[in-house]
Amino acid sequence: MQNTLLLDPAVAFFLRIMVFLLGSTVGSFLNVVIYRVPLGLSVNDPKRSFCPTCRKPIPYWRNIPIITWVMQRGKCAECGCKIAPRYLMVEALVGILFLIIWEWKALHQFPLVLPFWVLLSLFVVTVFVDLEHFIIPDGVTIGGTVAGLIFCAVFPMLHDQTIWWQGLLRGLIGAALGFGVLFAIVELGKKAFGSLKLLFDKPEPFTISQIDDEDEPGMVIDGETYLWSDLFFRKSDRLEIDAEWVSFDGGERVENTSLIARETEFVLGERTVPLETLDRIEGAAMKVVVPREAMGFGDVKFMALVGAFLGWQGVLFTIFAGAILGTFVALPARLVGRQEWAAKIPFGPYLVAGATAWLFAGPQILEWYLGLGNPFGR
Repeated sequence: MQNTLLLDPAVAFFLRIMVFLLGSTVGSFLNVVIYRVPLGLSVNDPKRSFCPTCRKPIPYWRNIPIITWVMQRGKCAECGCKIAPRYLMVEALVGILFLIIWEWKALHQFPLVLPFWVLLSLFVVTVFVDLEHFIIPDGVTIGGTVAGLIFCAVFPMLHDQTIWWQGLLRGLIGAALGFGVLFAIVELGKKAFGSLKLLFDKPEPFTISQIDDEDEPGMVIDGETYLWSDLFFRKSDRLEIDAEWVSFDGGERVENTSLIARETEFVLGERTVPLETLDRIEGAAMKVVVPREAMGFGDVKFMALVGAFLGWQGVLFTIFAGAILGTFVALPARLVGRQEWAAKIPFGPYLVAGATAWLFAGPQILEWYLGLGNPFGR
């Protein structure tokens, strides 16, 4: 009965319109998540959306997905300040993605529509938050993994199973593999590339202070800024500076010394000084050892989400495809001398691209790729 109704042209057209509207409405909520969660704000308090500039609540009749942004030409009706195009982009994108999933699955695999809608919504949040803030929120990764495992049990056909516990088992295996493989890569990367050594022919001035634009401490040396959040991922991470001299808050200079910085304190000889008690450190460095990571731990947890929804095959494909896509961006950037293009793009969007490719055409892409090794056929 349901499939027959879906085949009726009038009903099918009406349902497509409703699905797109539903998706754009979900996209409107995702905009709230993308804006508030990285800032530590609740998505429920205040319940109504507000202008990011003037902070005034937006009434319901001015909060219609897509239409409001277009009619107000991307400006707040109260203060006239610009509303980022991202709001329109997310609402339209999620509406289109919902429609694509509906067209693909509604007729023959209707139960999979909901889990794939949820998965792509999580992907959208991941991409936009990671691009802007270089993080993937735990609410996305951990919450998404839990949601994926629940879907595995409720809809075992998500992993081509018919019994709930078999679907859940496949999801657990995928989540464990996704987490484990990327965790191993991060740990191996830390051992191989866990530090960056900067050597100077003559003493290079440096400062450690609050970076006004970023609202966090950072070190400035040789024209580069290293933010605290980029330096300290682990408790064991330490920034080491061999200095000709060092001065705390304009006080007495300490000559020919080593300064060790941890996330919350500095060690100078036998003296330990909490970070919060200092305003500024100055000095001249001969050598600096900067801690670094191969990727953020949010990427590791994100792969557990991918594994829960897409299984172990999706995990392996996503990591491989993400690495290939990242190389295509990073390598040309380095060849033309624009390393910052590669350095400032997080890995999350690449993983999302790989997982999305597997969702829609993974086996076909894999078959094509393997066929490249045998171009003349069998």
